[in-house]
This record gives sequence, C-alpha cells and structure tokens, in this order.
Amino acid sequence: MRDKKLSIFVVTYNQEQYIQKALDSILMQQVDFDYEIIVGEDCSTDSTPAICDQFVERVNGLTGERVNGLAELKVFHHNPNKGLIGNWGFVLNHCHGEYIAMLEGDDFWTDPHKLQKQVEFLDKHPETVLTFTSANVLYEGGDCRDEHLFDHLENRFYSFREIYEKWSILSSTVVFRNCEALPISYPKEIYINDTYTFMRILQYGSAYCFTDKWTTYRRHAANLSRVDTPEASRRWANQHRYMGQVFPEIKDLAQRNESTYLEALIYDRQSKDTWRCRLRYIWLNKSLLFSRFALSTIKYIFV
Repeated sequence: MRDKKLSIFVVTYNQEQYIQKALDSILMQQVDFDYEIIVGEDCSTDSTPAICDQFVERVNGLTGERVNGLAELKVFHHNPNKGLIGNWGFVLNHCHGEYIAMLEGDDFWTDPHKLQKQVEFLDKHPETVLTFTSANVLYEGGDCRDEHLFDHLENRFYSFREIYEKWSILSSTVVFRNCEALPISYPKEIYINDTYTFMRILQYGSAYCFTDKWTTYRRHAANLSRVDTPEASRRWANQHRYMGQVFPEIKDLAQRNESTYLEALIYDRQSKDTWRCRLRYIWLNKSLLFSRFALSTIKYIFV
C-alpha cells in the first residue's frame, strides 16, 4: 500500500517565463486525497531555480486548506544537467504515489478538479492504466495555427495501436497508475521519451480519453526547435525502427512512420549516412527495388 494517492511529476529547464504558472496551477487543484509534488530542475541557467525555491518557501508558509491535500514537496536541482530524458527518468523514478500526474514546466492546468476527476475514474476502472485529456493550445505571439490539434479526440477508450498511430497523448494531461512498467530505462534509440513511456505503461491496461480541455499546452520556439531538422528526422526514424522491434504488434505502423522520416533524409548530400537511409527506405518500400531511385542509390554508393 502506497502512502500517497498521487505523485505530481514536474520537469523544467530554463522556463523562467512559464514555471510559476505551472506550479500555481497545481496548488489550485481541489482534491480529497494526499499527494506529493516532485520537481526536477535541470541545472537551468536562468531564474528557474530561484522560482522553484521561492515556491517551496511559499508552500511552507501556507497552512490548512490552502495546501489542500499536499503532503510533500521535493525540488531536485541537478548539477550537472541531466538532459530531457535523464531528468524525465529521474523524476519519474522518484514518484511513489499510487497514481502519477505529469506536468511539463511550460504547460499549466486550468480546471481545479482535473486531478480529482481522473483519479476517481482510475479508482472506478481498475482495468484502466492511463487517462489523458484534450488540451487548449497556446502559441507565443498569438499564433494559433494548431488550435485544433486535439480536436480528433473522443470520450472513449483507446487501443494500443490507436495511441501509437496518431499523436494523441499530451504528457501534461495524463494521470496513470504507478504500475509494473515502472521504473523505465531509456535506451539510446529513444529521442522523444513520452511516447515510449506511455507505450510501456499501456502494456498493463487500457487508456481512456476525456475530451475536456483541462490543460493548456504552450507551443513556442524552445519546444518546436526539435521538430524540423535533419538530425530530428534521423532520431525520429531510429526511434520508430526501435519501437517496431520492441512492440511487434505495431511493427507495420512503426515502419510506416520510420519511412516518413527517412523521406527527409534520402536527398541529403551533406550527410555521410544518406546512402544507409536510402537503402533502408527502399527496404521499407519494396516497390522501389527496381526503380530509378534504387539505381541512383547504387550509383550514389559507388561513385
């Protein structure tokens, strides 16, 4: 029996503009159970560490109902920097509640009953291992080109394949069981660790989605910079290839996704491994075996 109902997982790095609102959105939660907050501050070079420490001081000065349910608060200041995946794994492995809620340091919760509703659902549905929700999308500068990013979601259970097939789970919306999948280690092939984490957890039960938008997801330069570069495409392709090996039931989807990211690399003449990407792309798309593309690839290798 775990001594706390819920652990709140928070990771942050150089988020002085956002972390205060994220932390405040935790304190506004109204719950009827005990919870802990575990913050991993990853050796930030701005004022994020000071803001986290001030939050600890402020919470320690609060009493009674103003810290409704909060049983423990821990802020870990890493030195040296662990990196995103290292910090994520560290905080996750320090969460000891029956359930775990995640909140990235640049997002925030908007409904004071979010945690209560998701915990109650998990209590009533022991076969369900993870819950997630829709979210509002907030762009810096007021650009809302993806404001409907999560509008495809429905109030229902989602299968393992559905979760992998189309990005649906924003980490700052989830509450999941602290189950046998944890702790999780992250192999070198993993580039974006949230998808891998949730797929591991979903080996132990079902996922349920609420279409309510109880979270705001910020999109800004820092969290978009990893998306559209050759290196990002290479890392994504490697991750999908690995996912297909680890989870055979989604191998076809993994190969499709890998192929999509390889498309961004097969004409990159600046990279020394372009020919490897081309060969892998042809292997995944066997209709190309006797094509001009295959012939040009052979010439590329030997010329």
